Amino acid sequence: MFSKGWHEQTCSISSWRKETIQMYVHLQIVGVLLNQCEYSYSNPIFSFVFFRCRVLYLGSAVPHVTKDGLQGIQEPLKELYPEDGALGAKGIDSWLSVWSNGFLLENMDENRKKVSRFFPIESLHYCAAVRYVLVPGSAQNGTGNGTSSNNNTLNRSASGAAADKSAQPRFLPLDSPFARNPNINHPPLFAAILRRTTGIKVLECHVFICKRETAANALVR
Repeated sequence: MFSKGWHEQTCSISSWRKETIQMYVHLQIVGVLLNQCEYSYSNPIFSFVFFRCRVLYLGSAVPHVTKDGLQGIQEPLKELYPEDGALGAKGIDSWLSVWSNGFLLENMDENRKKVSRFFPIESLHYCAAVRYVLVPGSAQNGTGNGTSSNNNTLNRSASGAAADKSAQPRFLPLDSPFARNPNINHPPLFAAILRRTTGIKVLECHVFICKRETAANALVR
């Protein structure tokens, strides 16, 4: 009786040890997963990062003329991005990450303390990867009367100079014909119109300078 009871107790201890080891391994796996994901308090699920890159954060501005599409980012970009390009740009050296549930912006303050801002995906209104380019203007020629052909002939000689002077700065998608031959002084930009989650919930356009086109495109996709 004693040996049988002792044997059953030994088996019970062995099973307990086996279950404890399995639980320990399971907790280790969960710990690794927790290190690779972020918990969102607004949406209690695990969200995984898709892409992360280094950027220069130029700040944000409120679009007034329009808030929709490519036209909506023109005004804020003109306000935040200098005409002489990246050399004259002043911003915050940051890391921008795209998560499954939003954007995460990380940088250091003046006291070398880490600062993080999270923008939920629900607050995203529009985003695009663009570049500063000068779009040539077109000379206005007379039409519809007998002197139109003479005016056209006289204006052709000055059309080249007039086009240069009338070139308008625009921020166009990276695959635009005007942006295919980029100026090294004007790197790719990532612009995102996001709605504030606190205070007055207006739309703001946040602007980031990227080092490469692949990074800017990846942030959009």
